[in-house]
Amino acid sequence: QPSRETPRLARVLIGVMDNRDYWEGTASELLSLIGDTGDGIPRIHNRLSAELMQTYITDALDAHGITIQRVRTSERRTLRLSRV
Repeated sequence: QPSRETPRLARVLIGVMDNRDYWEGTASELLSLIGDTGDGIPRIHNRLSAELMQTYITDALDAHGITIQRVRTSERRTLRLSRV
């Protein structure tokens, strides 16, 4: 269970991964999935993508056994969250 010190965005992603081992989609799809959760969550897809790769977010996710990667193909830019 994440603590109050865990960044809000990381807490939301930990919740998203609660019953999943894997999620992949665009930043826009992730925004749709997490919905309007209030402060601390970017509401624009490119800002969300940039924020997800910040060390304080990736470290918080790592502490809960979750990794995040950016995957880029010629057609799409996706995010991949997975349990370690």
